[in-house]
Amino acid sequence: MKKNIILTFDYELSLGGKSGSVQKCMLEPTDLILDVLKNYSARAIFFIDTPYLLRLEELSEKFDKVKEDYFAIKNQLIRIANEGHYVYHHIHPHWLDAKYIPEENQWNMSDKSKYTVYQLTDDERKQVFKASNRILTEILSESENSSKPEGYRAGGLYIEPFSAFKPYFIEHGIVYEFST
Repeated sequence: MKKNIILTFDYELSLGGKSGSVQKCMLEPTDLILDVLKNYSARAIFFIDTPYLLRLEELSEKFDKVKEDYFAIKNQLIRIANEGHYVYHHIHPHWLDAKYIPEENQWNMSDKSKYTVYQLTDDERKQVFKASNRILTEILSESENSSKPEGYRAGGLYIEPFSAFKPYFIEHGIVYEFST
């Protein structure tokens, strides 16, 4: 009997005092996953921690290592899309207060005062969703299979109250919700 499953992956750095490196925490494991998926002709959904991408974009002109990380991630996201996988939103607002540690090329994310989208003001939510949609749409437009980022998984899996999300889902064409 054939069964269908949905494979999903959160594309993000570790939360805590230090984030770990992009190479070891994101790029290398994702390349391995992509190789396995390709070997089995399987497709998956990758939930991209877009506030992290926004912070990389913001600091990429100031720090060469941040710029390298940003472009390595961007290229991998294009590979993900080119190989037929879905690329959707995954918003961890704690990135808004994350502190970059240049000498280690890592991040301190111990400030959890903005751990969930609901902890943001209405204006902050609006800005985060708008920026998230912009950066994913721009990156996906460079892929062969440019698709819209029409799915979402909440950072920390907190989607309640849904009224805090609904207007931004409608505005940005998010039709699939995967939080629990």
